[in-house]
Amino acid sequence: MFFQMTDAILSAKDINVHFKSKNGLFHAVRGVDLEIFPGETVAIVGESGAGKSAFARAIVHLNQPPFTPKYTYVTGKLTLNSPFQTDLINASPNILRKVRAEAIGMIFQDGLSALNPVLSIGVQLLEALHKSNRSLNDNPKDEIIEIINTMGFPEPNRIINAFPHQLSGGQCQRISIAIATLRFPVAIIADEPTTALDVTIQAQILKLLRDLCKKRSMSMIFISHDIGVVAEIADRIAVMKDGKVVEVSSKKKLFTSPSHQFTKKILNSRPRPNFTLNDKARMNVGESVAVSLEKVSYNYHGGVFTNRVGNIAVKNVDLTVFSGETMGIVGESGSGKSTLAKLLLGFLKPSNGKIEILGYNPTNIQAPDLLNFRRKVQVVYQDSISALNPRKTLGNSAAEGLEIHGMKRDLARIKVREIFENVGLPETIAERFPHQVSGGQRQRVCIARALALNPSILVADEPVTALDVTIQAQILELFRKLQRNFNLTIIFISHDLEAVANLCSRVAVMHEGAIIECNTTRKIFKNPDENFTKRLVDSIPGKI
Repeated sequence: MFFQMTDAILSAKDINVHFKSKNGLFHAVRGVDLEIFPGETVAIVGESGAGKSAFARAIVHLNQPPFTPKYTYVTGKLTLNSPFQTDLINASPNILRKVRAEAIGMIFQDGLSALNPVLSIGVQLLEALHKSNRSLNDNPKDEIIEIINTMGFPEPNRIINAFPHQLSGGQCQRISIAIATLRFPVAIIADEPTTALDVTIQAQILKLLRDLCKKRSMSMIFISHDIGVVAEIADRIAVMKDGKVVEVSSKKKLFTSPSHQFTKKILNSRPRPNFTLNDKARMNVGESVAVSLEKVSYNYHGGVFTNRVGNIAVKNVDLTVFSGETMGIVGESGSGKSTLAKLLLGFLKPSNGKIEILGYNPTNIQAPDLLNFRRKVQVVYQDSISALNPRKTLGNSAAEGLEIHGMKRDLARIKVREIFENVGLPETIAERFPHQVSGGQRQRVCIARALALNPSILVADEPVTALDVTIQAQILELFRKLQRNFNLTIIFISHDLEAVANLCSRVAVMHEGAIIECNTTRKIFKNPDENFTKRLVDSIPGKI
């Protein structure tokens, strides 16, 4: 490759990272060798817990003392060759500050959490400029405005006076990128920078990173579990498993002829459209209506002490979902998808319109019928760790609904173990706590808990967004199996269009609170009617 005609900017040899715990040392990164060349983007992919972030953070000592004193140990040889040569493993605090200020920028997954909540955007950019070695203009505000313009913001003056909570997730991520790159570093480390973003914002962020690297000749380490994103941005790809790099290859070679079995597994796990199976499932759906919405709207009020109408989150939505159907609801962040889910579940009362679910009006159910409605309509949330009680075992959490509905504790435990088997969980997991299992296992427990009551409808709100590709494939197959075996009606809400194309028979597209298009999955993805839908589909990274 042309990158290797020059010396590497960053060279890692036999890097090991150990974390100290109550059970002894945990070997998170095991003997990693990797070189990054000028102008090159190297992607690091792998499942959750593979050691991707632990390796990246070791480069700039973000999992080293003084951040986690006496609990992290890094060994090996890690050399920064440009703009100055230094041994990063044994670097002094002063050298590390210089490296972070001038040589290596860091972009984190959650842009909002990475920013200071009590300082305006302009102040935070100015602070980053002052800590860099760049010579500033006579009027630093002009330079900040120029940086904001580079990031593609249409109203730079509004942005510099705003606070992080007043910006969207995509805007916060752009500001994080600006802070990491305004010092003109030779390399940046991007740790899952697009995972929580919808496809259109994700496409903008990827283009911004590509353009910045090209314009400033920067190298980039890009960490992700999203194969489509990696296909979009990487020159070379390193695959990690259990703390080791099992394969390093050019993007073209890795996608066409991977050498390691784990790499093949990752590539084969990527959700792919299954239009034939989706069409067949749609043909088997009956005429019985499970969910009906007529001209439904919801307005958020302006504040706690006022009835002033604020944001209109859902606008005049008409939607019909048939029994046994898997309906996908897609759209950008802020389009009203999750608000619509809360309306369906009766957590919010519509400002206008009529909702009917299995013959019930979810916002006007009397106490005797409410328990029955909750049994028939269950929900699976995106964040499984927040959805489970950290002080209860997984078995107790899954059995809680059964006990509320009158089942004796011993019978509930037996029922839970049967359902765990149905969702592919070992019986022994019932005695563990949420923090003792993986994200994919926690999500299966949440699904098992929802299924324990034999519901008719399952509302799944972004259930696979934060999962790595292999676990995501397992959860999607589980949803398909459950829908087929239990004749479930599934409302699958997601901004992951590939997952929707893989699972759903029909899709409703939301934009600014309204459903602008609703059709078969094949029609939506192959020949959409609306320009917004076309833009949404065209934004799928590494589109297949």
